[in-house]
Parts: sequence; C-alpha cells; structure tokens
Amino acid sequence: MAARDEGSVERLIRSVFPFEIQNSHLTVFAIISAAALALLWPVDLVGLVDARMFNYFNNSNDTYPLIYLNRWVSLYPTSIAYSLRDLPFIAQAALYLLVPVGIVIVLQQELQKFLEVLYRPLDAVIFSFIILFSVRLLCEVNLTWSIWPAYVAAGCYILRKNILLENYTIIGVFGLGLICLSNPSAVTFIPILLFYSIRRRRTASAWLNIALVIAMASYYFLMNLHKPVGLDYVVSDPEPVARQFLSHFFGPHRYFNIVAITAAAVLTHLIVESRLRPPANAQGRTNRELILGLAFIGLSSLALYLASFRFSLHVSFLGRYTMMCVASAELAALCYFAAVPGRLLRDRLVAGALLIDVASAAMVFRSEAHRSLQAYIDRYSYFVAAADFRHNCRQTEALAYDSAGRSLVVLCEKRQFDQRVNLVPGARLLNGNAVSGTAIPKIVIYERLL
Repeated sequence: MAARDEGSVERLIRSVFPFEIQNSHLTVFAIISAAALALLWPVDLVGLVDARMFNYFNNSNDTYPLIYLNRWVSLYPTSIAYSLRDLPFIAQAALYLLVPVGIVIVLQQELQKFLEVLYRPLDAVIFSFIILFSVRLLCEVNLTWSIWPAYVAAGCYILRKNILLENYTIIGVFGLGLICLSNPSAVTFIPILLFYSIRRRRTASAWLNIALVIAMASYYFLMNLHKPVGLDYVVSDPEPVARQFLSHFFGPHRYFNIVAITAAAVLTHLIVESRLRPPANAQGRTNRELILGLAFIGLSSLALYLASFRFSLHVSFLGRYTMMCVASAELAALCYFAAVPGRLLRDRLVAGALLIDVASAAMVFRSEAHRSLQAYIDRYSYFVAAADFRHNCRQTEALAYDSAGRSLVVLCEKRQFDQRVNLVPGARLLNGNAVSGTAIPKIVIYERLL
C-alpha cells in the first residue's frame, strides 16, 4: 500500500502493527473473521429449520435429492443433505454447519472484491463487515436458508464481472449455477444477464450469461410445470393485504419493515440522483452503472416478495426475503459516497465503519459465544446418543431432541412412509422421559421434482 494512498484509519493501523500490511494479510484476516462471525450466528448444529431435512433423509428409506422444500426445489441444500444421509450423525451435523459457514465466507469475499473497485483494500474489508453484520440481523444462517446470503454473493459477482468486463472463472460459473438453481429469486438476474450478453456479444462471458438464463428458465419452468406452486408467486387481491400490513406495521416484525422500506427509499433516491447527475469521467460511469445494477436487483427482489403468497401469509417484510434489497442499498450508498470528491468524508466513513465493526463484534461475542458453545455441546451430545441409540433399540422406539413439532428425531431404523406427515408420539428424550405435550416430533415426506 503506497503511503500517498493511505487514509487516517490505515495510518493508525500501521502505527499499531510494525509490519507492512499486505492484501494477503487482509484476505486471511477477513476470512477468519467471517468464519468466526458465522459460527457465532444465531444458529446451531442442525437447527429447527434444517431438522426437517435431517429427519426426512435419516428416517425414510425412500429419499430423493430434488424435493419441494418451502414450495420450491433448492438444488444445493437438498442435494447436500441427500449426499450426507449415510454418514455418521455427527459428521452430518458438522457438514450441515460448515456449508453455511462457507457461504458466509464467500459472501464476505464477494463484498470485499466488489468494494475494492471503489475503495482501498483495507477500506473494502471494513465496509464489507458492516454489510455482513447487517445481514446477520436479517436471517439465521443454516443449510436451508444459506441460499439467501448466497443470493447476495451471486448478485455482487454478476455485477462486478459484467460491469468491469471481466471473464468468469470456472469456480464462479459453477457457484452461480448452484445458487441460481437453488433460489427462485435469482430470476431477478435474468434482465442483467441478458443486457450484458448483448453488450459483451461474441465473448465467452456473453454465452455463459445466455446459458445461465436458459438453465434458470428451464429449471423453474420444469419445477412449475410439475407442481404449480413451485415458483410460489400468485396474483392475489392486494387491497386487504395492504390494509393488514399497515395495521401490523409496528408488530413483531417492525424492525424488518422499517429496514426494508428504508432500503427501498435509498435505492429509489440513488436512481433519481444518478439520472440527474451525469458522470464526468470513466470512474463516474462505473459508479453509476454499479448503482443502477444494484438498485434494479434490490428493488426487483423486493417486488417479487411483495407479489408472492409469502407476503400475503406473513404480512411483513421478513429479513431473509429483503436481504438483497438491504445489502444492495448499503452497497449502492457506498458507491455513491465513493464518487464524492475529497478525502475527509471517506476517512470519516471508514473510521465510523471501523468503530461499528468493533462494537458489533464485541456485542456478538458477548451475547452469542456462550449460547453458541452450549448449543453445539447439546447437539453434539444428542447426535452421539442417537448413533448409540440406533445400534441398541427396539423397532418401535425413537429418540427426539426435545418436545417440539420441528424437533430432531431418529427412529430405530429407516422405514417406508405412506403419509406425507408422520407423527412420532412414542419418542423419548435423552433423559429417558417420553415426549409430552401437544408438539409431537414429526417426519415430513417431501414431494419429488420428477
């Protein structure tokens, strides 16, 4: 890092560490920090959401990798869970956890690379964690819901590679394919991919854009053809939904509602601002293109959610469904500030972001470290006991983690199920007590894609 390019924060860090800060050092530090943040996320080994997949793949002897989970077929979460079904329980649990941790690391790296287009590497790392902490507040990270941070990472990758006219990498194409075929909201990428396939015509990247569009269109058409609720979007009467939303605006999900509306307002303002102020140079044109691309993806993802049956069901902006809009607004705002002349504003932004990062990290560690460690220990104890149980049990017995309808449960042996929802009333807990109460563990048999 050249001394003339240093900001006040970078000079402060160099005064603390007596060695030259290389980009490789920043990358290693960012990866370790992102992994630590992911492990302290509000999630544990095979949490409540992933328990549904775990119960299905480990108790039914007639499983299939492509199943309708949450009314669509998420390619990589269900395929991974299917491929792990014959491993020991504790190995499955570890991999159920490591996959979303890896997704969080990929998201941080993509945010960092995206911001390095506009900022110094150290500044990009600091700003990337601001976005990562905000994403953490919007959604739990588990294997099932890891498609949402992966969706944000894919959006950053597509915009960066196409706007900067860079070629895709083999790993990048493979990752894009998995993500775009796992989250139906990735259809918001189709106009972007088509636009840049025309601009970059007769190049390998243009053909890859077209191939990705064809793959998404074919996959989701097949999904919807087999089961009409596959895409999960319906046309409903918006008036009663709007009235109900306004009446519940300050309800349990008021934080998500305020954040989503603020993000949409920021993106709308930046679109107007970028149109009113034409860029003066090449860097300004790049900034403008990044802002418009982010605004399109962010607002279209929010529009998809508003048009879906899920918004009619929840009547609020749930965090995971608005994650792309919020992350796009933060990135677009950083793109806008990067174009403001003068170093003082940028240094103040970096210093403020660093203070927020440090404070957020301290709060997360203080509030989540003990809880996460205890959750890991509890789940580890359960999976060890479940492995021993399956070797020393009677055919009618079952071992549950707790007395909840979405609890982990392990039958004595895998079996064939004739019903879609199968209650396990005779299950017992680790302490030997029988499951009590009305929330009886259940095993759901999911419908196949083909």
